[in-house]
Amino acid sequence: MIEQTEAEETDEDQKILFKAAIDTMNCHSCGVCTYVCPNDALRETPAGYCIYDTVGRKADPFQFPASAFDAQLATVFKICQIMLGPTATPIRVSFDHSEPACAERFERFFGIPASFNASETAIEFDRNLCEAPAASANPELTRINDQVVIDYLNQFEQDDIVTRTRKYIIDLLPSGVPRQSFIASELNLSLRSLQRKLAQSGTSFSEVLNQVRNEMACHYLRSPTHQVITIAYLLGFSDPSNFSRAFKRWNGESPYHYRQRHLQQPLMY
Repeated sequence: MIEQTEAEETDEDQKILFKAAIDTMNCHSCGVCTYVCPNDALRETPAGYCIYDTVGRKADPFQFPASAFDAQLATVFKICQIMLGPTATPIRVSFDHSEPACAERFERFFGIPASFNASETAIEFDRNLCEAPAASANPELTRINDQVVIDYLNQFEQDDIVTRTRKYIIDLLPSGVPRQSFIASELNLSLRSLQRKLAQSGTSFSEVLNQVRNEMACHYLRSPTHQVITIAYLLGFSDPSNFSRAFKRWNGESPYHYRQRHLQQPLMY
């Protein structure tokens, strides 16, 4: 299966699959893989970031062969190379099945020895590699996004604790939902002090977070520039479906219908 993936990596169908996820993205590379491979999830490790299979071959209700999980991890690896650069090499690759007769092909494909009979099927990349600017980042999109953020924040009192919290939330969202304790530290406050100050302003961290996500989503959707997958990652969602559900909960309609009402044009994916 590894050999087959190598042979088919330039196939037109695969290019189409990847295009929606990487065409104009300027966000966390590993997060994109969890969208393209929905059974995968992302977690931070002491050394970097790990993408792992959330189901596991033994718990798989469809009982797919081990080769199916090999192909899934191989696909994740190739996507990461597209995003991080062709020389990107993982620091760990593991499979929860026994070592196959062609184990040397795994090492040749991934660039490092693979572990078998492991507790999980996973691939891990170094933190510095993952947090470096993506090779496919779009500078024009970044400039447009910066202007959207500037226009949004200009609505608020700049020295207010809520606005300062908003700024950090917006900066950190493309890497996932920010931790309240981290933002408190960046503001030179204890966690309790931040919570108290926000409460005195009549709000809470979770309310500010949801308000920022919702209002920024509306800003983005009112522009034809941003694809929904881009908006989802800019706002810290793991995939577009989670973003769509949250948006409908906040506004009573889907991103598709919201954009249609404001732009009278089809939604871009």
